[in-house]
Amino acid sequence: MENQKENKPNEKPSSSDKMMDKAADSLNWWNRAATINEDDSIWIGFTKIVIRIIGILFLIAISPFVILGLIVGMTAAF
Repeated sequence: MENQKENKPNEKPSSSDKMMDKAADSLNWWNRAATINEDDSIWIGFTKIVIRIIGILFLIAISPFVILGLIVGMTAAF
């Protein structure tokens, strides 16, 4: 992705590039928030584990909707 920015510095980023950057920023924030560090207390470590579990459950919960959206999108495309 960085190579694309270096090759064309005068072009505005496309909407898909903006969405990809936003998604990457959100994922990085979530990962930093849930990473257990050595200097974390027991309670902070436990909270971060709970955050990871909630994230995993959220992704599992939305997966049927994503699959359904892909099926509808593919059907509409063909």
